[in-house]
Amino acid sequence: MASRQPIAQTLAVLACVLLLPALAATWISAVATNTDTYVRTVAPLAQDRAVTDAVSKRFTEVAIDNLMAVKPAPVSTSTFREALEPVVQTEVANLLSSDQFATVWEQANRRLHRLVVMVLEDNDAVREPLDLDLTELVQRVIDDVSAELGVSSVVLAPQFTYQMLDPDQVDKARAGFTLLEELGIWLPVAWLVLSVAALVVGVRRTAVGSTLSAGSAVVLGLTAAAIALGKRWAVDQVPLEDQAVARAVIDQVTEDPVVWVWVGLAAAIVIWLTLRFVPGSRPANARGTYA
Repeated sequence: MASRQPIAQTLAVLACVLLLPALAATWISAVATNTDTYVRTVAPLAQDRAVTDAVSKRFTEVAIDNLMAVKPAPVSTSTFREALEPVVQTEVANLLSSDQFATVWEQANRRLHRLVVMVLEDNDAVREPLDLDLTELVQRVIDDVSAELGVSSVVLAPQFTYQMLDPDQVDKARAGFTLLEELGIWLPVAWLVLSVAALVVGVRRTAVGSTLSAGSAVVLGLTAAAIALGKRWAVDQVPLEDQAVARAVIDQVTEDPVVWVWVGLAAAIVIWLTLRFVPGSRPANARGTYA
């Protein structure tokens, strides 16, 4: 019977090793490859203060710079800009609080997600910038301000995008993504089977449970640190002017796995402490000591 204990401990260690890829595979299946789920996840950001403040600032700057092209000849540049600013700011504020912005935000994110999945799943996919394209909204601001000022000339908005990810880094992640996607549900199942098998096979189940909980706590702690560093690194890869929006999107998309990790970490620590120190949780052996 005693010979079963090393087998049980080995199964417990293997379960701990599989915990991180099992979590990653679950997240990839639930969010990373599901466009509808991704869009629902980021849709609330259309009302997020960090996003609207960042977009408002750039919208206003771009709209004013392009409307300066229709400045009446007798009017000085500074006077025309001063007259434009409050009008543009009002139009931008109205747009960002409207359903139009929420709709275009979701459409732009849907397009972005499909491009990211295409790059991850197809080595021969045509490379396009992994950007949120909000040009349509800038054009609406310019058109509305032009109409309000009585400008008859057509002012075309420049391309207005926010880079969310570095295409080269996404391309490099393809191999790992593909492996996790193919394994899919089997990784969480394998983790569960190994965990249950370790407890069933083990003669000293309390010791096996301690190994499982301690190992899981270590893995989840490292995972929490890796997610935090990974998010910071991903944001740093995009241009500075795009980082506020990129940070908000990345934080929103990774919110669920971060919660999973912290809840799991807390549970693992509580279980380990209970098995280790709570009287009665560790059965005494024949010599009166605890297993």
